[in-house]
Amino acid sequence: MADGQEGANDPPLDCEELKDDGELALALLATEHPDMKRFGKVVFDNVKATNDLLNVCTPWLELKADDFPEAALETSHLVQVTAGALLKELEKLDSMDLDEMKPAWGDKATVRMARKTAIGFSQKVMDRLDRMQAVLAAPAARLKREQVEAASKKAAEKATTETATSKESELC
Repeated sequence: MADGQEGANDPPLDCEELKDDGELALALLATEHPDMKRFGKVVFDNVKATNDLLNVCTPWLELKADDFPEAALETSHLVQVTAGALLKELEKLDSMDLDEMKPAWGDKATVRMARKTAIGFSQKVMDRLDRMQAVLAAPAARLKREQVEAASKKAAEKATTETATSKESELC
């Protein structure tokens, strides 16, 4: 980012499309555990959402924080929602009880390895979402402040107009 929007030690936002190199897909094929299957769908949905958000952010990378468009506020919110949803699913996956396995789901070691692979891939997605949120934080705060100020100004103008109208009515 240009003009000090990020900390001096922060890496730049990597806008390259996230994709599975096949390792996650293979891990998900190795087990029939329903929690792993559900998580696989969720993580791939989150990868698509993250890639869409990265595509939105890419044109803004050379802008100063003050020059980000209003869409940055909504994009920041969507990044937070996407990260929150993925984190919630990661917590579910991490708390999966491997002692209550059915033989049809695969052996415990295979499911454990598939889970480890899924968590590792998801962490890459979370890292990208965290960086995106860091990039959008200052512009989103500015845009939110501007929205609040504009709403306050509009409310004050409306109150002034209503007061003037009511005084005119009293005079008539």
